[in-house]
Amino acid sequence: METKQTNQPKLSAIPRWLAETPGESYSLTMFGPGGESVQDIDLTRDEYIDLKQCLAEMRGIGTDIPETATDARAHLVAEINALDVYYAQYIEIALRAAKNEGSPTSPALTFIGDVLELEIGKDGGATPERVLGILRIFEDNWKAMVLNSKDFQERMERATKA
Repeated sequence: METKQTNQPKLSAIPRWLAETPGESYSLTMFGPGGESVQDIDLTRDEYIDLKQCLAEMRGIGTDIPETATDARAHLVAEINALDVYYAQYIEIALRAAKNEGSPTSPALTFIGDVLELEIGKDGGATPERVLGILRIFEDNWKAMVLNSKDFQERMERATKA
């Protein structure tokens, strides 16, 4: 089976400046011929990330749409690598929820996993009505977890007094 070649960059071709966003403050600076700062623009973190993504697009980094499953995976990994660590953590949470890893009794992870499952399903996706149904189940599961926690705490207090 022949796969179509794309211009998708290899992961090692993604520059570090695109893959990481360290620091607390951000600015765009224009330097004069003598190396002195002639214009400085303060940026928010989100503005800085947006500028980096625009620059990557202008330079043709990670802009091709993948056409095979392997290309799709490489494209997804490249997109995740380009995210700031803060945003990549959301993806990690979603993946754990989808795979039901971490805390299998966590109502929050179950809820996230259920909503993701609805969204990628073939039966119309995550409509407000369907998400509301899952939210009601989440509420019931949360209440049960709280009651179980209170019961456990009471039993532990009784056991330690005995």
